[in-house]
Amino acid sequence: MFESEPMNPQLKAFLRRGLTLLISLVILAFIHAIAARLPGAGLYVLPGYGIIAADLISAVIAVVAIMLVWRFARETGPWVAKAVPWLPEADSLMKSAVQLIIVVIAYTAFISLIIPFLARIGLVWVYYAVFLGLGAYPLYNVARILLVNADRIAALITGDKEGAGGADPAKRGTGGNDTLPGHPGEAMNRAPESGRSNNCPQCGSVLLPEGRFCPGCGREKKASS
Repeated sequence: MFESEPMNPQLKAFLRRGLTLLISLVILAFIHAIAARLPGAGLYVLPGYGIIAADLISAVIAVVAIMLVWRFARETGPWVAKAVPWLPEADSLMKSAVQLIIVVIAYTAFISLIIPFLARIGLVWVYYAVFLGLGAYPLYNVARILLVNADRIAALITGDKEGAGGADPAKRGTGGNDTLPGHPGEAMNRAPESGRSNNCPQCGSVLLPEGRFCPGCGREKKASS
């Protein structure tokens, strides 16, 4: 049996705050579901605009939810970098994700309140354009960070601590399975090492046993031995 390693204190605190936030949001959703069905919730507050009391209830609960999410991001932000040191942009990733959540909550909650007013002046498109603009950059930032660090995330999932540690392939050494057959990219980026008979003396790339030429510089293997 494998012995589990003790959880990082910062990560443990982050997960605890995250669970607290999740429970709070579930409670707010339950309150909203009940309040929206109370007697009088369907009464028109602004009859000329089609706004009912339930719309105001949704907006108030959404504001509370946004405040909880924002407080979570502010309190846990300093812990993120320490909790996941293998992901340098973890703090930026979390902030962008939180911004996306806030944009989605606000968009859903305020649409029934704002659209009727914009419809009167023919500017309904402004509502969608504003929220599209608010969510575009956080979405781009989340996608960029995840794509750039896909290799580190994959290494973490597969249990490769060295790979998840964020070391550059050229600095990880030449042992083990760093160089895969038919994939000379790792070997081409390999730093020169002295005293290694299986390294090219010209560029330092690992010489594959079955190969005739260096995968890094193309020098003939016989000439490099």
